[in-house]
Amino acid sequence: MATESQQITQMLASRYGTANYGNLQVVKWQYYDYPRMTPSTGVIPNKINFFSIPQGSTDPNSQIAKTLEETNLDRNGQFTYDYVITKIRTHLYVLPRSRQNPVGQLNDQAATPALTVGNADGSLGQANGTYSFLEQLSGRGNLIVNFGQKRYFEINQPFKKCPIGAGVEVKQYGGGAAAALAANPQIGYWYSQSADPRDSYLVTPPLFVERDSIIDASIQFLDTDYTAANYTLPRVVAATAGSQAFVNVGLIFDGFAIIPTQ
Repeated sequence: MATESQQITQMLASRYGTANYGNLQVVKWQYYDYPRMTPSTGVIPNKINFFSIPQGSTDPNSQIAKTLEETNLDRNGQFTYDYVITKIRTHLYVLPRSRQNPVGQLNDQAATPALTVGNADGSLGQANGTYSFLEQLSGRGNLIVNFGQKRYFEINQPFKKCPIGAGVEVKQYGGGAAAALAANPQIGYWYSQSADPRDSYLVTPPLFVERDSIIDASIQFLDTDYTAANYTLPRVVAATAGSQAFVNVGLIFDGFAIIPTQ
C-alpha cells in the first residue's frame, strides 16, 4: 500500500505527466489564519476574510500587526508552496486574560462593582454572556473558499461541521460568582468546539492547490436576521461601551506541502 507521500507524487505525475519527482519532498503541513472577529464596536461583520493579511501586516479588526501566532501566511493571498488539502478546520475561541480587552477591566482579576456578576470570569461565562453568544453563532454562517476564479467549498455552519478537533470541551459548569453575597450563585456557561481529533471535515479526494493561486476564503453570515442587535457580542461590563471580550476565529487547512529538496 502506497504511503501518503507516494500517493501525492503519483497524483502529481498523473496531473502533469512525467517529471523528476525525486527533487520534491512531501511534508505534512498546516496553513492557518486567525483574524480578530470583533472590532471595537463589538458588531461582528457579515463577512470575515481569511488568508488575505500575511505576517507583519495589520489586521483591520485588531489594528495590530499579525505574528506567527495569528498566521503562517507570508504571501499576500497565496500559499508559499504547492499544497494538497486533506482536512479543513475552524477555531472559535476567547483570547486568554493577558491578551484581553483592557476596557472595563476585563483582564482584571479583582471584582468590580460595575460587573453584573461579580468578576470578569463570571461575566464571560454567565448564561447570557460571551460563551452563550458563541454557541449561538456556531449554528450560523457559511464557509466559502475559492482558489483562483473557481469555487471549491461551500460549507454551512462551519464551526460545527469543521471543528478544531483539539483542546478541552466543557459545556457547562456550576458555582459562578454571585452578583452580591445575598444573591443566588450564577450558573456558569462555557462553549468550545469538539475536541475529538477524528471529528473534522475531511477533503475527499484531496485538493491540490498551486502556490500562485489566489486564495479567496471567508465565513459569511447570510442570515435574513443579520442585524447589529443579533450579531453584537455582549458587553462584559454592562455600563461600559467597548467592553466586549476579544474573540479570535481561525481557518486551518491541514495537508501536505510539496517542497523542492536541497
